[in-house]
Amino acid sequence: MHGQRSDVGRRHTINEDTVVTFTFDKEQDRKTVPIGFYLIADGMGGHDAGNVASRTVYEVVTSTILNMQVLPDIHKATRKLGADVSGDLLKHAIQEANAKLQRQAQARGNDMGSTVTAALLIGHLATVANVGDSRTYLLRKGRLEQITQDHSLVARLVDAQVIKPEQARYHPQRNQIYRSLGQKGDLVVDTFTVPLERGDRLILCCDGLWSMVEERDIQQLVEQARTPQDACDALVAAANRAGGEDNISAIVVELV
Repeated sequence: MHGQRSDVGRRHTINEDTVVTFTFDKEQDRKTVPIGFYLIADGMGGHDAGNVASRTVYEVVTSTILNMQVLPDIHKATRKLGADVSGDLLKHAIQEANAKLQRQAQARGNDMGSTVTAALLIGHLATVANVGDSRTYLLRKGRLEQITQDHSLVARLVDAQVIKPEQARYHPQRNQIYRSLGQKGDLVVDTFTVPLERGDRLILCCDGLWSMVEERDIQQLVEQARTPQDACDALVAAANRAGGEDNISAIVVELV
C-alpha cells in the first residue's frame, strides 16, 4: 500500500516535480508476485524547462520499464525478476531518459535537467536507484535510514568531515549537485538492493521535503500517520509550515 503527494510549495508558481506510482501482480512459478514502481523526478532549468525535464524522465523511465521487462512477461512464468535484473533495468531506463534530455536541451538551446529517485519492488525485494539529491529512506522498527547517497557538494563535505551533517541543511551551497539527468557524457546511476520485511516503509522525496523537515520529524510524522497517504499529506504540510521554499514531493510505501 502506498500514498503520494506533490505540492508547488510557497515560493514558486510552477511545480517542476513529477511523481509516478503503479502496481500490479505478476504470475511467477505458479504464484502471484506483487510488483510496484515508484518514482520522483525533480526538474531543473529556466522557464518551463524543469517541468519538461521531470516529465520526460517519468515518461521515458516508465515506458522503458513496462515495454522492456515487466508487462510483456506478465503471463510468463519462465523469467524470474531479481535484484540483478531490476538494477540493470533501472539503470538502462534512467540512462535512456538522460539521452533524451540531452537531445531536448540541445534542440531547445537551454540547460535542462532532473534528479530522480526510483524504487522497483518485486515481492519483498526493493531495488532503489538515484541520480542527484532526491532521496529514498527506509523506516524499519523505529529506525530511519537513508538508502540513497546525495550527489551534491555538501554531501561530499560531510563525507570528508569538513562539515557536520546538521550543518549541511543550512550550507550556502546545499543546492549544488554534481550529477543529474541531462548532463553531458555518460551518466552513472547508483542502485541499491533492499530486502524488505513486513511493516517496512520506503519514503521517496525530493530536496524540497528533506531540506525543510528534519529526519527525526520525517520519521515521527510517518510513524504517527494512519495510512501512507496520511503520511505524505503530513510530510508536505510540514515542509510548507517550515517555509515551503521549493516544490515538495513524497511517496510512502508500506509493506503489509
